[in-house]
Amino acid sequence: MRRYPLLSFFILTFAITWGLAGLFFIIPKQLASVFGPVSSKNPVFILAVWAPTISGFVLAAVTAGKAGVIDLLRRLLPGRAKIQWYLFVLLAVPAAGLAISLVTNAPIPIGTTSLPALLSFLFINLITGPLGEEAGWRGFALPRLLARYRPVVAASILGLIWGLWHLPAFMIGGTPQSNLELPFYMLTALSSSIIITWVFGHVNQSVFFSIVFHYVSNFTVNMIATALRPFSIVLTALAILIVAISGWDLGVPTVRNHLSAVKREKSDR
Repeated sequence: MRRYPLLSFFILTFAITWGLAGLFFIIPKQLASVFGPVSSKNPVFILAVWAPTISGFVLAAVTAGKAGVIDLLRRLLPGRAKIQWYLFVLLAVPAAGLAISLVTNAPIPIGTTSLPALLSFLFINLITGPLGEEAGWRGFALPRLLARYRPVVAASILGLIWGLWHLPAFMIGGTPQSNLELPFYMLTALSSSIIITWVFGHVNQSVFFSIVFHYVSNFTVNMIATALRPFSIVLTALAILIVAISGWDLGVPTVRNHLSAVKREKSDR
């Protein structure tokens, strides 16, 4: 693990998630009798979703000890960032989603959702996706990819892996992905990864902004009911625009040299 931290992270993450997902194929009735039907509230599903964050902290501890864990925890906080980055991660995606829903005359669930149901969704959405994933994908894996590749390449690699990691959810009824189109989901993961990496490099590698972007993206798809196909196209257009303006380094070429934990790992080899 210490010698190949990034590869170890991906192997452990996939092993946990795909291993637990396999149980839904092997012993579905037994799992349902103990934990209930498959849903975003199912404990086994939640544990599977938390695999990236669990793996991220495990590998941070193994490769860099207490300092690595503290570094990862510290970057879960917003830190110092200009107000435009807060506004971007909070408003850009919901605004685009609302525009899509209005143009396509799609019903917007948030307008008819009761307050208890809305609060329940907001809580479940937070603990299943953003908190369960981002400390791993963006907290642990992304800085190490950025240490090897230019930002657009690093973001693309992570986006493809991130999308493929969700693959079992498309084959299990009751999951949030079970009714989505895989090609457009993969396109969304790839474009979102580029956008998040762009933000990540401008906010001193704070994972907080990745969590918020992930959170509001899920909110947009579910509570504004933005269809995945136009949503993925809009995100892709935004990612292309960012690359066109910022270049392959996304405007932050020095981001690859700033993670102390990566430096420490290299010095230990």
